Amino acid sequence: MNETDEVLHCRWHPERETMLRCYRCGAPICYECARRTSVGYLCPDCVKAAKRRFERAGIGDLLIGGGLALFFGFIGALIAPHLSWFVIFLAPLYGTLSGNVIWYAVRRRYSERLWWVAAAAFTLPALPGVVSLALGGDPLALVWMLVYLGLALSSIAYLLRLR
Repeated sequence: MNETDEVLHCRWHPERETMLRCYRCGAPICYECARRTSVGYLCPDCVKAAKRRFERAGIGDLLIGGGLALFFGFIGALIAPHLSWFVIFLAPLYGTLSGNVIWYAVRRRYSERLWWVAAAAFTLPALPGVVSLALGGDPLALVWMLVYLGLALSSIAYLLRLR
């Protein structure tokens, strides 16, 4: 370091010295606060601002997505315990179908919360079946039900989270 270089301290961790700056606002940021992008590093405030810019879904969209996920979850919870090992192939397809219907029903408006709402609503109808199977039902049906939930939910989350 030569005499003309000033010592920078992270805006969020003032005790840490740093050489990084946010490429958007110029705030000094430490390695823990920095979020790497293709053109440089962003500070936490600029990351939040960028996310808010893409948030397009409103509360109505979340209700529509949750309602559709509840419907698809109910249908899947009725069918999944009877599919045995076919659930391995059918659950990802059903999750993909459900996720795409939800995505187009909310008119392709993104929300960071949409996939959480959809996953919770999709799981809700399956809970009574899972509990009854766990408390004295067929253990193999319980396994297939849990496999179904895991595969279908991962497909829904993938579709609604990464759009």
